[in-house]
Amino acid sequence: MQGHPRKSPDHNVVDLIHRFVMTANTSGSPLSTHLLQQKLEEHGYILSKGQLLRVILGFWKRSLDRAKEYENLNDDILLVESDSEDLEVEEIDD
Repeated sequence: MQGHPRKSPDHNVVDLIHRFVMTANTSGSPLSTHLLQQKLEEHGYILSKGQLLRVILGFWKRSLDRAKEYENLNDDILLVESDSEDLEVEEIDD
């Protein structure tokens, strides 16, 4: 790690998380918020669990929006219906 640690999410955090998640998915490695925090610390990010969960939630929402856009462009794609519209996100304390 070089320079001062970054204590708030920025544009690069999403890229790093995406890379970590994709690597874990393709290799079958386990991944938890604790492991993500450790990996981010290696890249100079000191995020609380709450900050990390908010970034992951934003990442998940963008991924879902992209899947819905893709479904609208392709008649052969069907997303499984769910009641995700009714999900409530609890307030996360840092």
